[in-house]
Amino acid sequence: MIDQEIRNSINKLMKRFAVKSIKYYQDNYTKEQKNDKKPEPWKPRSKKSRSKNDKKFGSIKRPILFDTGELKKGFRYRVINNGFRIYNNVEHGQYHNEGTSKLPKREFLYESENLIKEMEKEITKEFSEKISKMFK
Repeated sequence: MIDQEIRNSINKLMKRFAVKSIKYYQDNYTKEQKNDKKPEPWKPRSKKSRSKNDKKFGSIKRPILFDTGELKKGFRYRVINNGFRIYNNVEHGQYHNEGTSKLPKREFLYESENLIKEMEKEITKEFSEKISKMFK
């Protein structure tokens, strides 16, 4: 019974962490930066890209990695083996995240020390409370 309760708690935590992580990455995507220890703004679009897209979008300043909105909406998660995996199911996302010889690296999905610290605190709190209840 205790094992099942612990497993259920872990699964609930992992789902909560996954949802929280996606929101964190989407917020940083909107801010056009990697934001872990310190904000690292993405490299601006090239002049060629800006002029091509200015014609398409008029005078509106279009966000760097935004054309259809697919990439920002493409974040997904899967709870697996007492953990979770965040991924983006948009095919070209990897090229933007890691960079190529023609595209600058604009990380939007990365291992975040900020998120890990937050999760560690929540895990400690959650299980400290459960263990305290068990021994009362």
